[in-house]
Amino acid sequence: MNGPGPLHFDAETMIGLDEFARRMNVCTNTVRYWIRSGKLVEGRHFVRQGRKYLFPWSPQLLALIFYDWRPVTPPKRPLLVSRRPNRQPLKLRC
Repeated sequence: MNGPGPLHFDAETMIGLDEFARRMNVCTNTVRYWIRSGKLVEGRHFVRQGRKYLFPWSPQLLALIFYDWRPVTPPKRPLLVSRRPNRQPLKLRC
């Protein structure tokens, strides 16, 4: 895997879920949804201590989140051209 390196979880830089949501300018329910849906992965983006979620706030965390959330573009399909005299593109049925 390319991209940002692993995070180091230091006690000084750890922030709670409420503070993380405030710094990301989203609602706390949005952060909980990201955790449930797998956008934020435990051990990679945050740690759990009992019922508390702790996030290591650093530029490396933001780079890791944005790297993991980058859109993956599928490869382009080649343009098929018919052999008709008018040269209209073929209509592909999927």
